[in-house]
Amino acid sequence: MPSAGYGMTETSSLGTAIGGEDYLLRPAGAGRALPPLVEIEIVDAQERVLGPHREGEVRIKTVANMRGYWNKPEDTARTLRDGWIYSGDLGKLDEEGFLFITGRAKDLVIRGGENISCPEVEHALYAHPLVFEAAVYPVPDDRLGEAVAATVRVRPGAQLSERELQTHLAHHLARFKLPTHLWLQAEQLPRVASGKIDKITLKQTAVEKLGREN
Repeated sequence: MPSAGYGMTETSSLGTAIGGEDYLLRPAGAGRALPPLVEIEIVDAQERVLGPHREGEVRIKTVANMRGYWNKPEDTARTLRDGWIYSGDLGKLDEEGFLFITGRAKDLVIRGGENISCPEVEHALYAHPLVFEAAVYPVPDDRLGEAVAATVRVRPGAQLSERELQTHLAHHLARFKLPTHLWLQAEQLPRVASGKIDKITLKQTAVEKLGREN
């Protein structure tokens, strides 16, 4: 029978497990924690525990949690708090305690207190037939804290305006999720060694552009 699970190096791979009939009923699920060895909670940005079907950051407490990262006290303080490992993953628990991973907490734009999923905006961008590559990331905003920024590579030989793309996005996203800053280009987006789009470089370039404009 198929099975799946969820865990982290920081928890010595302890986390959740799912198999058999449970897996067949919830193929997108990562399983349930097994008390008393593992506790899992979903929390918001203020570390308040959320109820069933509410998305937030997954935090884990196990008998095998790490004591800390070697010679990295700041990283340890961000990840390990009051015995909980803050995973950086987004997820939900259902009424029976089954965990569903929905994304990465760090891949968010927090705009005026609203959490905006970068993959959600990217998915809407890719729904346009002339979008070849897209990356969404946060940039600083004096009034709202962060703003949604996007860099898009248009399909070779195609013509696409920012206005056309924003109109397309308005049919797929809530207004507060629309990119405040949108750059279109013909060149391939930068990549890291693994082949993933290099959002750090894109963000640095965007911040420099915005600084020059101001």
